[in-house]
Amino acid sequence: MKKSPLTFTALILMAFLAMGTGGGSGGCSQNRLNIQAPDFTLQTLQDPNQLITLSEVNRDHPVLLIFWATWCRPCVAEIPELNRLQHEFEHTGLKIIGVNAGESRNRVADFAKDHEMNFTCLLDLKGQVISHYHVDGLPTAVLLAKGGTILYYGFQLPEDLNQLISESENQ
Repeated sequence: MKKSPLTFTALILMAFLAMGTGGGSGGCSQNRLNIQAPDFTLQTLQDPNQLITLSEVNRDHPVLLIFWATWCRPCVAEIPELNRLQHEFEHTGLKIIGVNAGESRNRVADFAKDHEMNFTCLLDLKGQVISHYHVDGLPTAVLLAKGGTILYYGFQLPEDLNQLISESENQ
């Protein structure tokens, strides 16, 4: 029995929607919002002895986590925008933290020499943080309100970043 292209397309679309990536928040699954973000401690790119714990940074500041890799073209293309956002939202206390997806310190350090990154870069060498955040595509952006509630989870930067931060502070 021959299946029509329309039937195949419909099946693919239904599978895509069932995964929770069919719309809103740049591919966000709604069950990832308004919950407490998993805490973690990771090494900084600059110094393997310097550890940053998310809950300490996020206690008094909103945080935009960006899960990325050097081989990911959209991740690389996003760097200038992240630098711009870091500067633009500095007055709000927003902290941008790039979490590299399991690449070696040397590889990421070589990459960083060629690409100006004006935000904190952490190394998830074993991929444990990426697993805890259920990252299934790169780049993935996760916006946290002060205290760690997830406001946004998606495969692109939130378009309404200022509004999300303002609303979270007024709650």
